[in-house]
Amino acid sequence: MHDGKWNPLKMGRNGPRISHLIFVDDLLLCGQADYEQMQCLKELLQLFRDMSDQLVSGEKTLSNPYLFL
Repeated sequence: MHDGKWNPLKMGRNGPRISHLIFVDDLLLCGQADYEQMQCLKELLQLFRDMSDQLVSGEKTLSNPYLFL
């Protein structure tokens, strides 16, 4: 996200950009719906998995069905 690859959602013409929302044990990532953003998300989730030794739950994740192949 810090290297400029992730494009957060813009909330209206003059509104803020939202890249993520964090709840108690949930994370919602907000980005543009295109191929480049999907690749960025895939890299981000792989980095998270490698650094934390935790897996992303495919059952709880709404995303491209080919993301975890």
